[in-house]
Amino acid sequence: MHRSRGDAAEVKIYRTIGQLPNLRHLTLALSASPPRCIIPPDEGFDTSIEPHFDTYDREYLGSRQPYRRGHYRDILVNCALDPKLAVYIFHAVSTGKPKDSVPLETLSVETCDGLVFDLRPQNTFSAHLGALGPFLRTLREGLCIHVCRDIRDDRRHLLQISRRHQLSPGQTGPEGYEGKLWNQDRVCAAYYRHLWSDAENTPSFEEEW
Repeated sequence: MHRSRGDAAEVKIYRTIGQLPNLRHLTLALSASPPRCIIPPDEGFDTSIEPHFDTYDREYLGSRQPYRRGHYRDILVNCALDPKLAVYIFHAVSTGKPKDSVPLETLSVETCDGLVFDLRPQNTFSAHLGALGPFLRTLREGLCIHVCRDIRDDRRHLLQISRRHQLSPGQTGPEGYEGKLWNQDRVCAAYYRHLWSDAENTPSFEEEW
């Protein structure tokens, strides 16, 4: 399913899934891919302007035109995954369960498709191909979080959480792709500076973001 920044529509989907009365084990791959491009009446490609885009977000994203800066922000948000979010999804699915149905026992969740942002056919600037990888993996794309309800009768309300990385430890990008995140993609770096501009002058700013 496609993520939408954790909004009400996304939560409704989780609860709708929970309406399956016999659902006990669930695996979710949450897509963070950008929206499809549209073809204007004249020619070329364009992208929609989402209601939550501010003035900065509406501007095109440099060499990745027709994508806009806001689309990149959405990918960062939609790719972010941690145990807290996984547990929230587990509870959202569980609240959709009909009365007297079997409880949800396990949930495996991961985010995916963020790199589709750089693989769209109309993106002809091949120098950036795959450059988003290290940024998205920092936000946990490639990480699968498993939530499991405790099997003991007196501890059914407790949840156990484990993580499984899809990448080998220490792998940060495609083979032969080295260097600090700061230097790998200037377009991405510029957006990070915009998001955390207040902390830019701190000594550890480059490492922290």
